[in-house]
Amino acid sequence: MMKVYTQTWYRGNNYGSVLQAYALQHTISDMGYACSVLNYKPTKADMWKLKFINHSLKETIQYKINEYLMKKNGASEAVNNLSLFDDFRAQHMQITPPCSTAPEIARICGNDAVFVCGSDQIWNPYLYDPYYFLEFVQDSRRKIAYAPSFGVMEIPHRCQKQLRKAIAPFRYVSVREKRGAEIVRELTGKQVMVAVDPTLLVSMAHWQTLAKPIDSEQKYLFCYFLSENARYLETAEKIARKRHLTIRMLPMVAADFKKPGTVKESVGPREWLGLVENADYVLTDSFHCTLFSIRFHKQFNVLQRFKEGDKRGQNSRIHTLLQTANMQNRLVVPGEDATTEIISDGCFQTADARMAAQAADSRQWLEQALQSCEGAGNSAN
Repeated sequence: MMKVYTQTWYRGNNYGSVLQAYALQHTISDMGYACSVLNYKPTKADMWKLKFINHSLKETIQYKINEYLMKKNGASEAVNNLSLFDDFRAQHMQITPPCSTAPEIARICGNDAVFVCGSDQIWNPYLYDPYYFLEFVQDSRRKIAYAPSFGVMEIPHRCQKQLRKAIAPFRYVSVREKRGAEIVRELTGKQVMVAVDPTLLVSMAHWQTLAKPIDSEQKYLFCYFLSENARYLETAEKIARKRHLTIRMLPMVAADFKKPGTVKESVGPREWLGLVENADYVLTDSFHCTLFSIRFHKQFNVLQRFKEGDKRGQNSRIHTLLQTANMQNRLVVPGEDATTEIISDGCFQTADARMAAQAADSRQWLEQALQSCEGAGNSAN
């Protein structure tokens, strides 16, 4: 049985990242391969070097401050959330021993394994790490890019040569957004497939078995915000009043712990799925929360998290998803009125069919890429 290792973000306690990592591993295992997530963790020296090169020291400091305030303000809830993430990874994912260098990866994985990088924003130029481009794999026949995201509309000029060199050796490349395919073409001349997020490769029946039921006597508006924006709450309160709903907010930034309706229970990936599945309405600025809202047939709006024209903005993934579902009118610019008319069953069924067709094409592409890698040889990493 061919061994396959996925290289993606999964360690951070981000619901979307963990679920997409789980979904890709689950899908590849379901195809009959022995699949594990590569437990890659750069050395501290390499990590800080990359942050300096990527000009991301400011973001790292801000993240650490928010993480500290989350633990301080959220106390036991934030700590217990971390435990539930660890439980999910331990119970539902196959993960390799830790590795930081190419020789360590070769020792753990062997010299004839196949590696798949993706999905999530692992190709974001501001977060560049050569290991997420599988540069440690010398044999191009043994590496596949499945739906990685650049996460931005434009690649900074200083990063273009570096990314061109990293992407060019791939034989099998797909990306998650239309803009990503354009970027690959601009950098390398390659025409590549736009593949769906791995969570769409997993059946709804399977997600429903993972989702934990939520005990709630009242119908609620589930709010899941990745950014701090005072106008988000204004929109939430308007929708809640109009639909006669209570607000249940899962805080992801420290300031949200003090806002009305904060979820007090501990929430891991399974509980998060349950909060979406059992909601009467969802308001979010998250790609994965939007995706699961559509799949669970929830009334929803997605807030535009970044200003149009922001070079580091990440709106393209939301735009691609809403276009696929034909639900572009559910996008809300913070401060503007949200479109809250009922999404009909017919609209959801149309979205299901369109996403299922794209998922089938993406699954077929991945299967063919993996089959092409079989018997690629015993080349050393």
